[in-house]
Order: sequence, then C-alpha cells, then structure tokens
Amino acid sequence: MNPNRTEEGTEKLDQKLFRESVALEIIEHGPPFSYAEYEGSRRSNRILNPNVEFFSRNTLKAEVLKVHNKLKEDLKNTLHKLSSRICLTSDMWTSCQNRGYLSLTAHYVDENWKLCSKVLNFCHVPPPDRANNLCGTIHGLLRDWGIEKKIFTITLDNARNMDNMQELLRSKLVQQDGLLSRGAYFHIRCSAHILNLIVQDGLKVLGDALEKARESVKWNSTYLMLERFLLYVNAFKILPTEDPTFLMEDLPTEEELHKIEYICNFLKPFYDITTLFLGVDYPTANLYFENVCKVRSNLLKEIESPDSCLREVAKAMKEKFDKYWNEHCVVLAFAVILDPRFKLKFVKFYLKKFDDNFENKAKSILDKLKALFKEYESASSSSGGNCDIQGGGKELDQSLIEFQSYESDDSTSSNKSQLELYLEEPRVLITMPYDVLAYWKDNYARYPELATMARDIMTIPITTVASESTFSMGGRVVNQWRSSLTCKNAEALITTRNWLHGYTTKDDRSKATHVSISSLSQQASNVVD
Repeated sequence: MNPNRTEEGTEKLDQKLFRESVALEIIEHGPPFSYAEYEGSRRSNRILNPNVEFFSRNTLKAEVLKVHNKLKEDLKNTLHKLSSRICLTSDMWTSCQNRGYLSLTAHYVDENWKLCSKVLNFCHVPPPDRANNLCGTIHGLLRDWGIEKKIFTITLDNARNMDNMQELLRSKLVQQDGLLSRGAYFHIRCSAHILNLIVQDGLKVLGDALEKARESVKWNSTYLMLERFLLYVNAFKILPTEDPTFLMEDLPTEEELHKIEYICNFLKPFYDITTLFLGVDYPTANLYFENVCKVRSNLLKEIESPDSCLREVAKAMKEKFDKYWNEHCVVLAFAVILDPRFKLKFVKFYLKKFDDNFENKAKSILDKLKALFKEYESASSSSGGNCDIQGGGKELDQSLIEFQSYESDDSTSSNKSQLELYLEEPRVLITMPYDVLAYWKDNYARYPELATMARDIMTIPITTVASESTFSMGGRVVNQWRSSLTCKNAEALITTRNWLHGYTTKDDRSKATHVSISSLSQQASNVVD
C-alpha cells in the first residue's frame, strides 16, 4: 500500500504545509484573516482533498506571524553580516483608522553588489508625533535590528518634525560612535519634495487657467494633466454642445491656452527628472548633481525668455531653487565624482556655469571627499584590511589577503591614495544607462577602500519613494473593510509582503503605472503621477 495514500485512496495532505500556503496567500493577495473560515473556500478545498483539516482565523493569524518572524530573523542575520553601510528612508502615514504609522526602510548593497531595499518596520506611533517621540521610536527600531552602528544616511521629507527628529537621532548615533564624519552627511532631503516646492511656486502664476484645465482633466500630475488637456483641447471646445453641464466659461481662454502650452513644455524636464529620481532598484545618488544642475540651467535660460508668462514662472521657481541649492548635499556631489564617467571635472563643469568661485567650491568638495576616504582607510587598517565583499560573503584565505595587500602597496608606492589614482585615470565612455555598482565591483581588487566608500555612497536614496510605496501597500491592507486589524498584524502583513515580493506582485505589475510612481502623487503632485 502506498504510504502517501489513505485507505480511501486519497493523497495524504501535509496540514502544516497547507496552513503555511494559506498564510502566504493572505500575505501576497490581502484577503482578510476570516478567509480561513469562508464556507466557499472550505468547500473548494474539501473537493480537492477530503482529508483537509480546517482552521480558524486566529490560527491563520498565528501562522502569518510565524512566517513573519522567520523571515525577520533571516533578514536580521543578513543585515548583521553586511560589510556595507545602510541608508534609511522614513516617513509618516495616517490610516483610515486615523492612526499614525511610521515606515522605516533599509537600503543596502548585498554581497553580489546588487542594490536592495527592505521595509524594516511599519509601526503605529501614538500621538503626538513630535520629534523626540519619533527619534525614540526609530532609535529603538534600529537597536532591535542591531544596525544602530551601521547607518550612513537617512532620507526624509521637508516636514519640520522630521527635520528636528533627525537632529536628535544624529546626536544619539554620534554618541554611540555609529556615524561617519560625526553625522555630517547623515540627513538627505527628498529631492522629489524639493522639486515639488519649486514647481508649486512657479505654477501660482497660472492662476485660473490651471484650475480650469484640472476641472476638465482629473489628474494628480500637473504635467500629465496639461499634456492630456492639450491633446484633447479641440474636443473640449465642442463638449458644451454635447453636455449642457460643461459650460464654455469653464474652458481656458485663448490667452490662457497659450500659457498652458508654454508651461507644459516647461514642466517636461521636471517630470522626466523626477521620474528618474524615483528608481528603487538602481542607484540614484549619482544622478542627483547632474540633473539638479540641469534644472538650474533651464531656469536661467527661461528667465531670458521672450514670453512674459514663462519669464514670470521661471523667476518665481529660481527664487525657491536658490534656497535649496545653497543647502544641496555635498555627499551627492561625491556620488558624481565616484561615477567613472564624470569624476571631478564634471562637478567643475557645472559649477563654472553658476559660480565665479567654482574652483574653490570644487576644491572644498574634493577636500571633504578626501577626509571621508581617510575614515574608510582607517576602518580598513583597524580591521586588518579583511573585507568580505568580493568574496561573496566568504572570508578570503590568507594568501589572497597577502596578495591584495601587496597589490595595494605596489599601486600606492608613489604615495598617492586610491582616490588620487582613480581621479587621474581617464574617464570611461559616457553611456546611458550605466551600472556604476558593477564598475566598483570589478575594480574592488585595485581600490578596496575606495570601492567600499563608493558602494555606500551609491546606496543613498535621494527620494522617500520607498516609504510612499509602503503606504500604497498599507492602504490596501489597512482599509475601511479591515478597520479592526491590529497594528501588529498590519505590520506583519506589510513588511512580510515586501520581504517576499518587493514593492510589487504580479497583480501590481499588471497595472499601467508602477506603485512607487503613482503613490508619490501626494508628495509631488505638481510634477509626477
């Protein structure tokens, strides 16, 4: 008799595997825990195998938490073994239950030099969401994960409480000797928020024309809304004859249409740049400097435009831009220097366009980069120069360590550092797209400490899109039909789904717009959808 069959000839069912399968179904597709008690579901399963043993919603909750805890331990071990620094993004979200949730996401490069993004926590933060409360919460989460001494940067929006929080958190981490350069490069402002603020100031010039177009084309993205409006403007002109509720005075005038056409063309570069910045599966830090400089170049050009409307828009936007340009992150200039297509000459090229003192500013950036590199050299010396990145997570044997040390000594016999040697090499051919992490992986043997620093800098996310994508998941899990879902179970469902499937599943990928882009409409609604 086949041991895998019952006396009735039915295949035996692994009940443990069945419970886990249902738990994974709940995590991936989001039905409620009561799904375990649906009579229709039970009837279908009974047809497939009469020996199935059904279980309650409470058992299903426990099974989901078991999966969550197992994957959390796996991720914790991965983060513990990382030789790279970890960059964070964080933001706050209010659910339909009027509860405040904090999203904390880790960004790092794994042993195969691939950029990874994992939602660590999606936890309820009771009011008030003041800086000290948020700081205490995030610091506690970092300690729980055991990564409080591995942090490099945190990317946040421009909310005042988040600004104050990062100051308190930086102070705590510096006291624990957990940040490089005493946290000088810890705080990164979300570039999508900044672009949004810049564009908002410019669009005030449009006045009623913008609102008329928006009433005709309901769209979160101002650029896409104007693009669609202009495409169908002739149809809108005859719409009042077909639809009495649509009045002629609701349409922009010819003068207003002229403004809309100019502004639509003007906003396209902002839309393209913001979309580029929203990537989560490729480095974006090295894209920042070039594209922010392009924005400023466009504004300076349009200030001289013969069109008075465009001049007015560009002037308003430049005033806002200059405020943030003066605060731009030096560490993101480091990223373009460590992109072998560009290096320091690229920084000088763009600074020269805007500043007569560009040589001194470029020198200041380079001096700060050299100071940061010395910290990486010191860290390597104190650890004996044994870094396991190139070994794919395995320690190098002694002969390879000695060879690596010999090669490093030989290449620096002229008393030049790895950074200086790298900068003296010819730039590589400019190509788009370009895998900058692959370059540093291939050149790790020649420049071990420099590659280590470059890897960490390229990990920095320049937007909070990861948090916004998490909030999209949160909105599907914590909704009006699941208002009694506990915060603990909500966090388990959202984080585990991310660990298993990233920010999308097959269901999500069938949609026309990627979740990370569509969810950002709240923070950059004037630029992208």
